[in-house]
Amino acid sequence: MMIPRKKLQSTITNFTLIELLIVIAIIAILAGMLLPALNAAKSKAQAISCVNNLKQLALTFHAYANDFNGFTPWNCPDNTGDKELWKSRLYKLGYINTYKNTRCPAKPFTSAERAAAGWKDDNKGTGYGVSNGWWLSMASSIDTKKIGTSSDARVLGNEWRLYIPTSPSAFAMLSDSQRVINTTSWEFDFQPVTVAYPNNNGASTKQIVGVVTRHTKRCNVAAADGHVSAQSYYQLRNDNLFADAVIHEIER
Repeated sequence: MMIPRKKLQSTITNFTLIELLIVIAIIAILAGMLLPALNAAKSKAQAISCVNNLKQLALTFHAYANDFNGFTPWNCPDNTGDKELWKSRLYKLGYINTYKNTRCPAKPFTSAERAAAGWKDDNKGTGYGVSNGWWLSMASSIDTKKIGTSSDARVLGNEWRLYIPTSPSAFAMLSDSQRVINTTSWEFDFQPVTVAYPNNNGASTKQIVGVVTRHTKRCNVAAADGHVSAQSYYQLRNDNLFADAVIHEIER
């Protein structure tokens, strides 16, 4: 049956420009309402992934310490020792088979500028920050046998590295870390594999390298006893005994 041309035309509805703009506005409003929830979900997933990374690394550190008389992997900067970082040492000895999980997933391992200059996960000092405990042969390594041997870690000895928590559950072994360009702009530089612990030789002003509360004002920390927790600024300062100078509350 043929529909008359005039009737066919009357059944077609055309959007006016105003109606189209209204639809676009509604979509934009809905997107604006959903975006914060999506970002929050993404941040939560990254925080969980970060915790899982640290749990696995804590187990790996303990396996290494069991094989090396209680010492965690030595961490040698570019100008010291054999120049092997804790993560490359673990990789080359077969304790880990990828560098992917050696850093926080919520942030790039380095800035775009350094990445463009050739920095990669496997050739630079980027990753979770290992606490520089006792220095041995120009390498930063934690002697797990010494943790908890002092009755008052806050006043133990004159050397700043001996100001440590007495409990393995409070001793930060690996932490979320960051290095910034400076403490004025707080522009992110990279995730450093070493953080000063606990008081950066008595520094009273903020340092460019430190632990960072990047997960909803929390810093994920793997303690020497193997457990991982999301620490607040208060906990970093009063439980883990990090100094104000090396705690970054501002993260870019």
